[in-house]
Amino acid sequence: MAGMRINWSWTSFIICNGDWTSVVDAVNFESKPWVKMIIADVLQKIEPSLELFGDDKMILNICEADFWDYVTWMEKKTCLKVEEEYEVNEVRIAQEKDVKENVEFIEMFVKLWWKKYKERVKLSFDLPPQDLMIAKGEGILKSLFTVEEKIEIIEELTHTFIRFGELCMPKKLAESIFIRTLGQITTNRMTTQDKLNLMTNLQREAKRLAYSHGSLLFVHPKRYMLREYRNENNGDVIK
Repeated sequence: MAGMRINWSWTSFIICNGDWTSVVDAVNFESKPWVKMIIADVLQKIEPSLELFGDDKMILNICEADFWDYVTWMEKKTCLKVEEEYEVNEVRIAQEKDVKENVEFIEMFVKLWWKKYKERVKLSFDLPPQDLMIAKGEGILKSLFTVEEKIEIIEELTHTFIRFGELCMPKKLAESIFIRTLGQITTNRMTTQDKLNLMTNLQREAKRLAYSHGSLLFVHPKRYMLREYRNENNGDVIK
């Protein structure tokens, strides 16, 4: 069964522990424009005041990037990727069925993401002072870790955030806690065991943050072109 192949241009099935999960193939670049339009459509229905191809374009871009991180995590955690070969007519029928399933999958993600976005993102009209820990962490990063190690650590932390339900900007959060933690290190050399211990501590912190409540991401509207969505009458953030 594992040797069978499917001729679809943008979709695949993943099987794990006997359960089928239909997901968009994150590797195929051709699917991205299609997915972005679906994400935009769902966001627009959830919040009609969004200007996704204007002032709120960054929201659309962030949601799309977070979606692909989520899909990558789903593909990585599965046990077996199964591809199956069909005749041309059978492929057409199967594609029609799975287009619907993939649209539903995207809609599910976007709805959950928007709920997290409103909880996690807060606008700050004052630019924050320079974070000395981050500055120090960025300064020593190259001396302690290779580029490959940095990518691997951030990816693992991103997936840790997602695993514990943090869908909004998990990669940005992963980069932040990694660099900021480096800023607290006093040594100029790390062994393999030191790095493994650091990774364990970072994953523990990612889990703690994912289970926390309230804002985690503060943005400046002039820089990021983002807006909070609040009730005009009482000022409450729109749920």
